[in-house]
Amino acid sequence: MAGLNDVLKILQRYQKFLVTTHYNLDADALCSVLATVMFLKACAKTVVAVNEDVIPQWLQFLPGSTMVKKVSDLKIFDYDAAIVLDCGDLGRIGEVKKIIDTKKPLINIDHHVTNDHFGSVNLVAQASSSSEIVFDLLAKARFPLNKNLATLLYAGIMTDTGSFRYENTNAHCHEIVSQLMKYKFSVSGMYDSLYAGIPASNMKMFAGLIHKVKFMEGNKVCILSMTQKEAGRFLKSFDIK
Repeated sequence: MAGLNDVLKILQRYQKFLVTTHYNLDADALCSVLATVMFLKACAKTVVAVNEDVIPQWLQFLPGSTMVKKVSDLKIFDYDAAIVLDCGDLGRIGEVKKIIDTKKPLINIDHHVTNDHFGSVNLVAQASSSSEIVFDLLAKARFPLNKNLATLLYAGIMTDTGSFRYENTNAHCHEIVSQLMKYKFSVSGMYDSLYAGIPASNMKMFAGLIHKVKFMEGNKVCILSMTQKEAGRFLKSFDIK
């Protein structure tokens, strides 16, 4: 596994970067990309952020969300190195994979234990989220935070920890959050934007499926049957990997 210094050396060495993450965007994926893009641009780098999908409406309130382009709309971009965030394998970037040049440096930044280390440089760490790793990267670079960066990193960490309820919520995670909250963004407002902003169609579909659940063995086992089409819609809507 590469260290933070190894990644920073590549970021310092090259000038033009392509930054991406998985399709079916979630908050941590988008936030870690946007924070990385803001960091690189502040370092006077040329950066293009792309994704297979357009930014979902419920994530468009995030600072800098308009910086991510749909790959089908991208003109030719001759980058020096690529950065892939929050992906366990390269196939998760979908159509963006077609523009990845395997002869150029590929930085893989991720927190999933199933990551297959597809990059030429792999920063795959045990962390709550990819946003947490990006925070550590910025801290190592001694890069000053601002309200936009703090908002993004908090949103990524909050969502990937289930609002700090999951087992991946550790002391380091809370230490980071305590630093981010110094920038006085609205925590309650962010929660409302992220969770109240989930499309009603997704919730309606979820509610319809819940009615099909059957309980057995004294409620110790539950069974939910669905068609292949329903399963595909469910996985896509809720970004279950």
